[in-house]
Amino acid sequence: YLIFETEHWRVLHNKYPILWLREHIMAIPKLHLKYAFEIPAEVMAEYPHVEKFVSDFFDWKSYFTFMRESLQNRSLEHIHYHFLPGKMNYKHLEYILLDQGFTNQLDSE
Repeated sequence: YLIFETEHWRVLHNKYPILWLREHIMAIPKLHLKYAFEIPAEVMAEYPHVEKFVSDFFDWKSYFTFMRESLQNRSLEHIHYHFLPGKMNYKHLEYILLDQGFTNQLDSE
């Protein structure tokens, strides 16, 4: 459900949150866009208001954001930013990439 709105953005709780966390929220531009590079400058100019709301929402505790830039495995063909509580551990990102078949390129040199 909607928890914050500006002229160009909506922030809402994710309908199907990761781990069913109530704190999993999303920022979605009102314009229907598939990719971040399509977001007009006037829409991005308003994005700091979204980030301020998100910081307040998480009470300035640790949170991180991500988006899927390609259309593969996306639940919506509409660009959206995910926000989750906690810290993003780079080691976990390495495991995610390794699980998808990527290798450590430093090891292959």
